[in-house]
Amino acid sequence: MAVYILLSLIRLRRTVTGAVRLQDRIYLADHIASPFVAGIFRPKIYLPSYLSVQERQYILLHEQAHIRRFDPLFRVLAFIALSLHWFNPLVWAAFYLSGRDMEMACDETVMRQMENDIRREYAQSLLDRTTGKRIAPGIPLAFGETNIKARIRNIMSYRKSSRWVIAAAVVVLAALCIGLALNPAKSQRAAITFPAYQDGKSEYNESIYNIRPFTLHIDLPEGWSAAFPAPEERGASPAGFTPVYLMEGSTAKAVISYNTFELYEGDIPLEDFYKTVYAPLRLGSLYHWEDYTPIVSSKTTETALATVYYSEEMQGQSAASWPQSTTPGILFYDKERLIYLAIQFSDSSLSLDQLHAMAQSVRITDAK
Repeated sequence: MAVYILLSLIRLRRTVTGAVRLQDRIYLADHIASPFVAGIFRPKIYLPSYLSVQERQYILLHEQAHIRRFDPLFRVLAFIALSLHWFNPLVWAAFYLSGRDMEMACDETVMRQMENDIRREYAQSLLDRTTGKRIAPGIPLAFGETNIKARIRNIMSYRKSSRWVIAAAVVVLAALCIGLALNPAKSQRAAITFPAYQDGKSEYNESIYNIRPFTLHIDLPEGWSAAFPAPEERGASPAGFTPVYLMEGSTAKAVISYNTFELYEGDIPLEDFYKTVYAPLRLGSLYHWEDYTPIVSSKTTETALATVYYSEEMQGQSAASWPQSTTPGILFYDKERLIYLAIQFSDSSLSLDQLHAMAQSVRITDAK
């Protein structure tokens, strides 16, 4: 790549030797077949000397648009990326397509600036310059006439946007921005202490209840609140102990519960640690959590989104034929306290952004 750049720059230097300065940083040259911009911080425009006055006007507008958009700088950055990832065909495609889009954007800038419809004349001027040699499109410091066929097609299909259309679009966009600013998605901070109650405690699970009490702090959607289930429903949920409901009015929107875990003694990659924490949730046949996606991680804690898969019991049918449903969930573990929290939602009414916001807000402290 370095050799190619050096040879290309030498060739470019020889091509513009003898160019005559037309005005500030604009030059006329006899030995170039098409106009181009060269340079990054002090770019120069080189024009073929054979251009007519009308063509020169179009082309100057085009090349000046490149400079105003900082296209030479972005082209160099793209070429550096290509040099580093020369083995990746997607980077080659991105380099080619970005150059094409830059040219088309500048073509459209020219047509917007001209009062009359110049599509035919402008396309013809491009077509007239397709003969002869052109600046190689791989040279990172120069913009030349490339992708002529695609550019002509784009020019001929270009339509100026009506001022009324633009004004209407601006008004609609402004109204949306104002509406979002005046009515943002609201949330409220909640604090829930676990174990939430002692119902369900027995000799079998006494160690799980005898943990250091902690308080969950979480942002809930507006109108949601925490509530204890009825006494007969307390004790345990499929995901853990002392479940607490998140209610919207009289509707249960989610259930939060906790459980304890033991540290795995063997070596295990950090990215797989969650598998040892949530083994009871991951290994069920009729009820299990999958699609673990970390959201917030630290040395001792991690919050993640997950999907809860569960089978809906059908009377008179075998378990294998029960229909399976899914619902979103949030998981959180703390290595120091050796506890995890599971939040299972009752439906998929929350957006992904809302789920992310809730997951990012989760933290626990010692209960007061």
